Amino acid sequence: MNKGKFLIQLDESRVNRSLPICKSSVLQVADDLFNQVLDGKVSAVNTAELIKFMEEVAKEVKGKTDETGKYSFVGLVRDEIKAASTNGKDLLSKYGTKLELAETGTTYTFDKCEDPLWKYYKEETSRLDKLKKAREAFLKTIDPEIHASGMPVGNLTNPHTGELHENVTIYPAIKTSTSSYKQSLLDQ
Repeated sequence: MNKGKFLIQLDESRVNRSLPICKSSVLQVADDLFNQVLDGKVSAVNTAELIKFMEEVAKEVKGKTDETGKYSFVGLVRDEIKAASTNGKDLLSKYGTKLELAETGTTYTFDKCEDPLWKYYKEETSRLDKLKKAREAFLKTIDPEIHASGMPVGNLTNPHTGELHENVTIYPAIKTSTSSYKQSLLDQ
């Protein structure tokens, strides 16, 4: 497997080495960047900026099309795979990356099927989703500080089934979150 020369740098965040392009190299580069932050050699914020920049570049390149609309980056890659592969479907690059033709984002549209059962199910799930969201909105209003041990509501009848639930205590919804950060590249 051939090695590619990497130079990734934003101020002091830097990776400069020859590595094969493979999963283990991704781990090595990630470890290098992370360890530079841990060792205090580089700023975590600068490294986050570098990563965000590269993510945005990758997204933009993959979405590129020329001004005539004839050539897209994805189309050019697909054409090159077809031309360079022995089976017209996949190839192994000189650096060891496997590229395969793929159909992604497959979707089905059911609205035109004229199936009355599908239409009924769609309407029912929509109706039930609205009821569920309304109930969740109510449950979010239960103050956990006031009702930490639950809010006794007594007997509750399900209006849809008629089922009677006795001695019901409703508890506040449990709110959880993950601490992270958000970042946006600004226009200059």
